[in-house]
Amino acid sequence: MGYLKDPPLDTLNQMATTALTESACKSALPKEKDYKLAGGYGMYLFVTRSGGKIFRMNYKIDGKFKTIVLGPYPLLSLRAAEKKRDEVRLKLVNKVDPQPKEVVKEAISFTQLLDLYMRHKASGGLFTPKYLLNIRNGLAMHVGNYLGERNFASITRADLLGALMNLNSANKFSYARKIRMWCVGLWEWAMELGYCVSNPAAMINPNVAFGAKPVKGFAALRLSEVPEFLRRLQNERLQTSVFACRMLALTWVRTEELRQMKWEHIEGDLWRVPASQMKGEADSKREHLVPLPAQALQLLEVIKPYSRNSLFVFASDRDIKRPMTQNCVLDLIKRMGYQQRMTGHGWRKVGSTWANEQVNGDGIRKYDPDWIEMQLAHQDGSVRGIYNSAEYLQPRRLMLQDYADWLDKANEGL
Repeated sequence: MGYLKDPPLDTLNQMATTALTESACKSALPKEKDYKLAGGYGMYLFVTRSGGKIFRMNYKIDGKFKTIVLGPYPLLSLRAAEKKRDEVRLKLVNKVDPQPKEVVKEAISFTQLLDLYMRHKASGGLFTPKYLLNIRNGLAMHVGNYLGERNFASITRADLLGALMNLNSANKFSYARKIRMWCVGLWEWAMELGYCVSNPAAMINPNVAFGAKPVKGFAALRLSEVPEFLRRLQNERLQTSVFACRMLALTWVRTEELRQMKWEHIEGDLWRVPASQMKGEADSKREHLVPLPAQALQLLEVIKPYSRNSLFVFASDRDIKRPMTQNCVLDLIKRMGYQQRMTGHGWRKVGSTWANEQVNGDGIRKYDPDWIEMQLAHQDGSVRGIYNSAEYLQPRRLMLQDYADWLDKANEGL
């Protein structure tokens, strides 16, 4: 049974310990909002909108209600969680608080914590061994070599930044950003389990801390420039290039993938991009699934009459048997006065920047970096080609819908 608000403690204490099963834990899928599955005596499985599953327990001591994190599922099984829950209950009987204020778990080194984290990442089954090995090797070499034996809870922002600046000094700017991004995930997980009380990686602003190589070709707007661009786009005559520019903004796909978009590839609110149309080496290409937010579906309804019964969603103005030209969107952007300031490909950077900057009320990033990389279909994401789509698509669907809503507000000047 699930509940959104915690019931009175007496009610929790009377719940049968059989209220939650291993099967229910395994089959619990992410929903639009976080939710809980009660496990008896105050314990519950907390399922996040991103698909994370964490055993927690509510309890009362000295007249105050508190919550303790028991551990992540499936790294921590239901039976193991129940054992830890009962250990907490025993401490409460003896009037001992299982988690004194601001006291983290027993000291653990960075290297030991990294090992636990990688086991957790592997248990989800979403990533290839090669990608997981890249994360482990990157963190071990560029952070562990400097801070590996340090007590994880004692590592400060200055400590971590000092390690990452070695990459920056070697002009490996992009890799420094990637290692920092992986560190954010590691520390967020460690905070949730009680191994530390802050996230030094999240305190590092990569745009300020690290350098950047000059980028040629794909110019992109700053987020602050998006509202004015959208208002000017709204004044353009309705035509294929305008529709295409809007769809690029909503989906973060590459221009070539959009050009080849066919009506037969659309399945409800999902766009299934064939592997043959994806960027990369032939043996590494895979089908890309693109969730379509409500605004994209509305746009498709508007586009339909303009496609003139073509197989292509964005057909050529001269020949409906062919897709729009490669420079169709770029020519539109030039006419709007944004030459060398924006490109069709630039919407990928806009979307990525927006998603990476979103945080919740606790200052923790709202969207997992892996979702962003998956949505961009980056090869270095190395996401397994065969995956549980119900667990994989839902968080990206929610992320793109939030982003589409932000675009609407930006267009309206809110």
